[in-house]
Amino acid sequence: MDYLVSWNFKHITNGQTIPLIEKICREHGYGCPVICTPQMLQEEGVVNE
Repeated sequence: MDYLVSWNFKHITNGQTIPLIEKICREHGYGCPVICTPQMLQEEGVVNE
């Protein structure tokens, strides 16, 4: 999975949670997907309309 797209700012897509998720993934030998909102994904030009 390359991206985890969510509107859940309270639990997933916030500045405190993302680094923790990335750290846990690394500690267990996994790559972490990019965690972002649909708007962030579009602004980065990843989604072509």
